[in-house]
Amino acid sequence: MRKLLVGMLLALPGAAMAQEVRLDAGFRPSLESELAVNLFGISNYRATDRNRRYADLYTKTELATTLRLTESVSVLGSVKFEPVAGGPTEGQDRAFQDQGAWVATLYATWQAHERVQVQAGKFTAPFGFTHANAPGIRLRDWVSDYELTESLGFGATLTLLDDAEGLGVHRLAAAVFTWDTTSLANTYVTRKRFGRDEADRYLRNSAGQGGAGNTGQLDNVAAALSGAEIAALPGFTYMASVMSRGAGRDGTARETAVGLSLAQEIPWNEDWRTLLFAEGVRFWNAGGRPRTEVATEDPDVTEPAILSERRTLATLGARTNYGDWRATAAWQTDQRSRNVNQVPRESYVEVTLGRELPHGFSIDVGWSRNRYARDEGGRGTVDAALSLLSWRASF
Repeated sequence: MRKLLVGMLLALPGAAMAQEVRLDAGFRPSLESELAVNLFGISNYRATDRNRRYADLYTKTELATTLRLTESVSVLGSVKFEPVAGGPTEGQDRAFQDQGAWVATLYATWQAHERVQVQAGKFTAPFGFTHANAPGIRLRDWVSDYELTESLGFGATLTLLDDAEGLGVHRLAAAVFTWDTTSLANTYVTRKRFGRDEADRYLRNSAGQGGAGNTGQLDNVAAALSGAEIAALPGFTYMASVMSRGAGRDGTARETAVGLSLAQEIPWNEDWRTLLFAEGVRFWNAGGRPRTEVATEDPDVTEPAILSERRTLATLGARTNYGDWRATAAWQTDQRSRNVNQVPRESYVEVTLGRELPHGFSIDVGWSRNRYARDEGGRGTVDAALSLLSWRASF
């Protein structure tokens, strides 16, 4: 599959050149930016384990900018400011701590032909769409596990069908990449605090961190076929994705995954509409078969083992809009099948109510229940009150 995708990426520019259609390449610089500020408030008011009861206040802010140099060439970049640690520890409340800023994307695109676009740089490789489009307040947190961020390499998008006869718009996107360990991966503003060894990132990514895809070579691939605007299925969109990532320094095998994403919008009348969405992803050799430790009959002794894991994540939900109001209900599940260190299935349920406000603001409030795998075995439960205040502006 990797050789096929690499060959396709190399062939696309040549196919574009073979076309007679030429895009205007005149120098016409322009700059467009969008700022999205999201203020989250999470209160875990009930939890099986006392250290999971806490209040958390944080922001996820992103500034995205597009510099258009010509009609066909652009440079796109974005900077994120988000928590770089998973959450408060030992049940302590947190407010705007462990926040870090970094360059999330920086890449150039070339519209080689009306149907072909190529890109190079740091981007998010194509795989699934729930991590970018999920409604609600925290639905994107779980699926961010398979959002292919920190991808450094090359990609292309081919419009297979753009039919005015009602067959819809269908595109194939593909990328070859490695994990970004350059200076673009530096984290700014916040540095590592004492006792926060579990943080996702504080300084630059490095090959020593290991992990699937962190190979230092362009031996990771992803591809996604997506479609919309089908006359026979109004309001329907889909994406079928595949990806394969090489093992990092702490892995022993290649990780592969497939995904299927579906969405259907139903307009009941001029005021009411409902969006139904579903996404499922299956991993083989999740994490690249990392080394781990397993318990023995002696509670003070462990022995090394290779963790072979098949992981399945699924999201189901519905959002109904009435004018500026919206209500969302969704369910997510994470099932891990392992050869050692078995863990029970985890699940997440969220119900929210929101409204669009003037001047680019919006507000959502809700409730969630998370059933998680406990370290000592079995499952625990966390009930949380959720709030999200958002502001978005373009300039």
